[in-house]
Amino acid sequence: SALTTPYLPLNFNRVIWFMGTLAALFTAYYMFRLFFLTFTGAFRGTHEQEHHIHESPLTMTIPLIVLAGLATIGGALGIPGAIGEHLHIPHLLGRWLEPIYPPGSGFEAPVRVEWFLMFASTAVAVLGAWLAYNRFFKTGLAADEALAKAAPGLARTLENKYYVDEFYEEAVVTPLERFSRFLWRGIDAIVDGLIALLGYAVALIGDLLRFFQTGNVRNYALMLFLGVIVFIWVFV
Repeated sequence: SALTTPYLPLNFNRVIWFMGTLAALFTAYYMFRLFFLTFTGAFRGTHEQEHHIHESPLTMTIPLIVLAGLATIGGALGIPGAIGEHLHIPHLLGRWLEPIYPPGSGFEAPVRVEWFLMFASTAVAVLGAWLAYNRFFKTGLAADEALAKAAPGLARTLENKYYVDEFYEEAVVTPLERFSRFLWRGIDAIVDGLIALLGYAVALIGDLLRFFQTGNVRNYALMLFLGVIVFIWVFV
């Protein structure tokens, strides 16, 4: 039997699979580090804080219970074909995305490959959990202090999250901020100045013309007479 999957052939996914496996190792490691530092070892706060520890309210625990239940249901809907075929359980999500893929884009992976991927990913997750247990279960934060003394550069890099935020700040945020400031103080100031100048010119012309709009018929007749004279002098 075989499992049909609408993705590229397995040979083209080795790098992606390796990255996903490495991510699973790191995820298992830091999640179990969080667990051991939080729920094992001696309390690291003050005596007063220790007496005020309490369970989270229902507004926090109920959503977590709902999410855990949905995660279990989601896993049951997507039981791997290598297991489901023996238990006669269909993979309810196996062909859910087939309509968006062109015909012939899928491939069949042997069952042994699927078993290997399942065992490998599980073994990597267990390895990450074991590494976290071996390092933080008994020593706690002393393991971090030992790493900071043994490899300060690595510890500083990990503490600063591989400097991803700093790189994003310098490569994306700062250039966009400078470009926005240029548009604000440069282009926008020029456009606003031109519009304001046009408004001032219209207001000035209106103020000049207002002197000729006196409402006196004699002045209007005089202006008409002067206009006729100018017209004859220019064109005749």
